[in-house]
Amino acid sequence: MRGFIILFCCVWSSTAVAQCFSFFTLNAVGTNATAVFEGSGAENPLYVIDWGDGQIDTSLVPVMEHSYATDGYYVATYYYSDQNDPNCSFYSFEAFILTGASCSLNVQTTAIAQAVVVEALAQNTSVPLVSIDWGDGSPLLLDNNGIHAYASPGLYEVCVSLVDGDPAFPCDLTECQMVEVLGTQGSCEISFEPTIQGQQVSLVLNTPGPADTPYWIDWGDGTYSDYPAVTHTYNVPAYYTICLYYGEPGDLSCQASFCQEIFIDPFASDCVLQMVPLVDGPDVDLQVLAAGADAPIFFVDWGDGSDGEFGFPQGYTYNASGTYLVCISYTDSLNPIGCQLNDCQEVTVEVNANPCTVSLAVVNVGLENTYSSLAVGEGAAQPFYTITWGDNSAALLANSGEYTYANPGAYEICATYGDSLNPECNATACETVNVLASVEELTAHLHLQASPIPLTNETIIEFQVLQPGKVHIAVYDVFGRCVATVFTGETGQELHRLRWDSSALAQGQYTLCLTSRGIRRVVPLMK
Repeated sequence: MRGFIILFCCVWSSTAVAQCFSFFTLNAVGTNATAVFEGSGAENPLYVIDWGDGQIDTSLVPVMEHSYATDGYYVATYYYSDQNDPNCSFYSFEAFILTGASCSLNVQTTAIAQAVVVEALAQNTSVPLVSIDWGDGSPLLLDNNGIHAYASPGLYEVCVSLVDGDPAFPCDLTECQMVEVLGTQGSCEISFEPTIQGQQVSLVLNTPGPADTPYWIDWGDGTYSDYPAVTHTYNVPAYYTICLYYGEPGDLSCQASFCQEIFIDPFASDCVLQMVPLVDGPDVDLQVLAAGADAPIFFVDWGDGSDGEFGFPQGYTYNASGTYLVCISYTDSLNPIGCQLNDCQEVTVEVNANPCTVSLAVVNVGLENTYSSLAVGEGAAQPFYTITWGDNSAALLANSGEYTYANPGAYEICATYGDSLNPECNATACETVNVLASVEELTAHLHLQASPIPLTNETIIEFQVLQPGKVHIAVYDVFGRCVATVFTGETGQELHRLRWDSSALAQGQYTLCLTSRGIRRVVPLMK
């Protein structure tokens, strides 16, 4: 017995850093499978495989074996990780068909009147390619089932060939059968009456024998039906020749056939409407076949509570995962009574939810135009933050900070939270602040004075601030260098007076600078 594993795909994705990687190979004998891992990056590797049939195995060695109960389609998912390093993790999967035997071909032929029907069943193949040689010089039929009408009675050799399109699984079989085509025999007569509604045809059969007498209907579009089917729907409007073949196989008393041409006209009925939704993640595109209206009006209800839309249907993107009922209406505005159709179908969409969230707290730190922001995010493995202040100033690449606005106005402070390892993680939170005063207006409320001018060895400095807090007073030379610190500490809002020994200063020009809560006030000095 040969064992086949037919692989369909191998898609891997790393959930952590790139230095951890693994792949595995599957081999089988009958229904017994062996998985061999090959990984890199883990110092103390752990191997886990979900065989796809409910069994999960864990091992410290890279080789595992498993016995499947039956042949079939399976998806095996395998995991590779480092027991010492949680950042080292990798997983992937393989989809495959497990077969325990070589390919086989079963063929059944049936002859009624001039027609022969072949039904072939291919087993234990990956990509079965079947062809039928009718034995009368007609073209091969590249299908595993089919009907063929012979021009004259006789004995024909019908051969069915099977090859596997997957070169990894060699299969080349041919089965031939001798079939006797009787043609029309006996005196029985048959006919049918077709009824056409849109693209659907129903036949009323007129036959002489019992109701369960075998028959074949060749619909003329490459398809056929047997007893008791009498209805067929065509996909394409066109002319078709329908043939009925009637009689017990081998019964010479009644072998009959009857053919009639029909025309499928999509405009024969008042209206025709067919809709096929195509789903891709959160996106839904509609393929619509509509005919019969002289002045058509379309309306689509996407089933999610939105307003819907008029016009020929295009596409739509849903905001949330779920199952929705999509309905399309098709109306002729010149004949709304005779042409008004609706078609509704359910669609199931998947929307990748943002795995990350962020909150933003904004606090006025005392002065009207100074604000402190703190952003807190969740969900990122390797997070990063960006805070923008809403006034085109440079962004802060951190989760917290303080900013003083130069001009009054309304500003939107926004914090963005993301994951450098996962682009799907992207969250933003914003707060609006109203700044009522400019820096110049706030500075005007700061009082700073030095006397006498020019300076003597002892200088009196007066200052007063708008809000209680930390105050820093220093003296700078013409090059911007700090040459003396006069005061640093916490103060209230009252007027303060200091005596400062300026005897160490050389003659020249200086600047006295007071800084409080991000606001500065300067006065010139000279000695």
